[in-house]
Parts: sequence; C-alpha cells; structure tokens
Amino acid sequence: MPAGTTTLAFSDPLRTAIRQQDPRRALRDLDSDMSYADLFDMELPACTAAETIGQLAELGFGLVTRYGVRCVCDYIADNEIKHDPAFFADLERLELTLSDRMPYLLPARFFHLIERR
Repeated sequence: MPAGTTTLAFSDPLRTAIRQQDPRRALRDLDSDMSYADLFDMELPACTAAETIGQLAELGFGLVTRYGVRCVCDYIADNEIKHDPAFFADLERLELTLSDRMPYLLPARFFHLIERR
C-alpha cells in the first residue's frame, strides 16, 4: 500500500460494532487482513501504521511524525448532524486535537505518516 493515508486495521472492528451494530462481524474483523471500503464497495488490504512504518524503514525511511485521520468522525452514525456548521466546526477542532495524541490516533480510520529518507 502507498505510504501516507492508508486504511487503518484497528478502526474496522470499532466501526462495524458501533455504526453497523454488528458485533459478530466486528469479531471477524479483528482477525481479518482485509478492510472494507464503503465508498468503493470493495475489500482492500488492511494494515497498521506500525506495519507501514516498518516497511518504510526497510526502504531507508525514518518516521518524523504520525497523525490519525478521522479519529472520531467515522464513529458518529448521524451523518446529517455533520452538515450543521457549528457541529462541524466543533468536530473539526476535536479531530485536529486528537490527530497527534496517543492513544486517540490509534483507532482513526486512516493515518498519515511523515517520513524522511
């Protein structure tokens, strides 16, 4: 998978349990090496930031910093409220605040890595 923004394997079980209210499938997601992409209606290889950081290290890159992308947004099932400007502004502030804080960035839907060679 390309470096940068990549599906984060940790988010799938949480999203499945919370948004789809399907704990049985969430349990299956825990051990899956595939991630379901709603937008494209297809499965893609799932990976963690640690796996990608390791692969990049083998190529001579070193991690500068790491961010979580969509730490909270994907877990809010009510998509209509996200269109409310005041709610969205608060959500955006929360996302930016959590994006580089452990452990909150771990279950983010995506991650962004800044690496240097």
